[in-house]
Amino acid sequence: MTAWKVGASVLVTMVLTACSGGDPSIPVSPGAPPTTGPQNSAPTFHKDVEPILQDHCQGCHSPNNIAPFSLMTYADASPWAGPMVIQTSQRLMPPWGAPTTSDCAPPLPWKNDNSLSDAQIATIKAWSAAGAPEGDPHDAPAPKPPAPQALDGVQLDLTPQQPFAASGGQDEFRCFVLDPKAAALEYVNGIFFVAGNPKVVHHAVLISDPTGASASMADSTGGFDCFSFPILPYEAILGVWAPGGTPIELPSNIGTPIAPGGKLVLQVHYHPAGVTTAAPDLTHVQLRFTSSRPDYILITSAVGNYPAPLPGGDGLQPGPGDPPTGPTFLIPANSNGHVEEMQLTIPAAINGVAWPSVWLYGLMPHMHLAGQEIKVDLVKAGGTLGGQGDTCLLEDPNWRFAWQRFYAYDATIAQLPMVGVGDKFRVRCVYDNTTDNQQLEASLKTTTNGIPVDIHLGEQTTDEMCLAIPQLLIQNYL
Repeated sequence: MTAWKVGASVLVTMVLTACSGGDPSIPVSPGAPPTTGPQNSAPTFHKDVEPILQDHCQGCHSPNNIAPFSLMTYADASPWAGPMVIQTSQRLMPPWGAPTTSDCAPPLPWKNDNSLSDAQIATIKAWSAAGAPEGDPHDAPAPKPPAPQALDGVQLDLTPQQPFAASGGQDEFRCFVLDPKAAALEYVNGIFFVAGNPKVVHHAVLISDPTGASASMADSTGGFDCFSFPILPYEAILGVWAPGGTPIELPSNIGTPIAPGGKLVLQVHYHPAGVTTAAPDLTHVQLRFTSSRPDYILITSAVGNYPAPLPGGDGLQPGPGDPPTGPTFLIPANSNGHVEEMQLTIPAAINGVAWPSVWLYGLMPHMHLAGQEIKVDLVKAGGTLGGQGDTCLLEDPNWRFAWQRFYAYDATIAQLPMVGVGDKFRVRCVYDNTTDNQQLEASLKTTTNGIPVDIHLGEQTTDEMCLAIPQLLIQNYL
């Protein structure tokens, strides 16, 4: 996905639901069963810890789900008290890549924010330190209502042509071509992903292909292998799902256009976790459309992945280690903390059309396996990076490719940040191209015998990206 793409053919949404739960790629082991009895002042499982797990963890850590162990009961959770302290204190669990940091305070709260508060982390730590007491089962929170099994008012259910069976110890990425058979312009107002085999489906992405080019990429099963987003004309993300995700519901006056005659591509990330051959998966997607023309539409675009500088100071920015010929996107082998930066200035017009009133609905950062940190700023017209009026939109100080998602603001349209002519998006990406990077190390073992090599810009597993994908809200002009 490259450059800045705005137009009727890329008008698609990319609302992402949050995954509640653990990261099966992080090796942890349970501790010894609790040996210390409860203390009067200590938190207990049922009264203090179980509500936290219920709201933030059990979406993945439950029977027949993708996490490697359950946290549904006291017997399940108590042996993991120590590892839970480590993972939550380091903010590795639950996965959330848009925290408030010393360098970034997002302008608005996020929808479906799955991060833990400092108080919740302290509660888990105090519970573990007290010996993980169970407490009174009568203090347990009421059971949560069962997760939705279908989209309310679903009008279209798209299923891949054939199931797919994940196998082995390596993660797999498979794309399935779907045909919505849209005869005229339609507006999507609701999306729901239904995982066929929750034990192996790590996350799923629905991508718009208005030209139908993906059909020529599919094999006889109706799919193809795809690590990153497939290279398609005017591709854009329609929706993203992770375990524990709920239906994507847009406000009634907002819709996302689907072009007539186009295709959709469902990308599924499979995490077989060493299973020789997992049960076949047939994940499918449900859609609902607006009953009339909505007042506002969502468009997605891409800022970044520039291989060179652009006129006016945009594009790839100068950085340390650039050759005399000019800025070059290159992450040297065995380098840690390497920085690449991208910039885009909003033009007065695109293809002869004046830049309209635009609100920033949300944002999705994107890198590959060498990614370490990513930060996205919005510099208002006439301002400077880090100066007055500069807004940090998002910073992920602990990037993990497996947990990428879209972050949407929990706000009314009037509260959303506006993006005007002359404003600049600035994307800063930091990389770790060493064997200390665990998410990269596994890939190196299968591609270069475990030896780091120089990394360039590209679409493949061994390449890298530096990309921000903003979702923009505008008044409907179609």
